[in-house]
Amino acid sequence: MSELTMPTRRWANDVVEPAAHPAPEVAARLADELEIPRNAARLAALAIEHGWIVRITYARGTWAGRVPKVIDSIVLACRRERARGVGIWHDGAFHSALYLDARTPAQRCNAGELRDHLAVPA
Repeated sequence: MSELTMPTRRWANDVVEPAAHPAPEVAARLADELEIPRNAARLAALAIEHGWIVRITYARGTWAGRVPKVIDSIVLACRRERARGVGIWHDGAFHSALYLDARTPAQRCNAGELRDHLAVPA
């Protein structure tokens, strides 16, 4: 009886290394007044009026979403005692928000819900 031998399989080189994520065109820094979307500026004013400490930053770089693309991003970060609120804008349009305090875990919210959280008196 002759011995059966299996041919050696040649695998295609189908493993593609992902491209390195490029450095941002503009690293995160405090936003200039003209870079801040109008609704972000209104939320910041409301937050300050209700005792929040506000910081608004700007960055420009690639967004690692489904389709990588270069975007301008604005982050509105608010803090008061143990509460935090964060709003994010991509290319001038509201993208997402997050709110948390000492009694509740972090929760995603829309712009209206973030506004309601920021409008609560201290």
